[in-house]
Amino acid sequence: MVKSNIVTIVVKAPLKIPKPSVSKVELRVDGVTYKEVKVNEPVSLTAKIYFTTATPSSTTLTMDIYINGVKYDTYTISVKEGVTSTTYRFTLKFSKEGTYKIQVDVY
Repeated sequence: MVKSNIVTIVVKAPLKIPKPSVSKVELRVDGVTYKEVKVNEPVSLTAKIYFTTATPSSTTLTMDIYINGVKYDTYTISVKEGVTSTTYRFTLKFSKEGTYKIQVDVY
């Protein structure tokens, strides 16, 4: 009987690179002077997301949009490696007259 050589294999969990730490998010309405629009008129908004340090690798973040404190939608944002901020644009429409408070959470 002839035996083969012994091969050692080390199995480790995949390296987990933490998501970048978000330091600030600025939300603004684009192209509307007084933030007043007509019913069903599209409103473009921009969320500028700042990180405490440059992103160590490409990653994704989640952004929840709230209208008047109620979760409206969730978006996935792709972030490139080495950036200290990123911008995400989205559009909303409102079918009823009223005053709406928009907020986003990024994680």
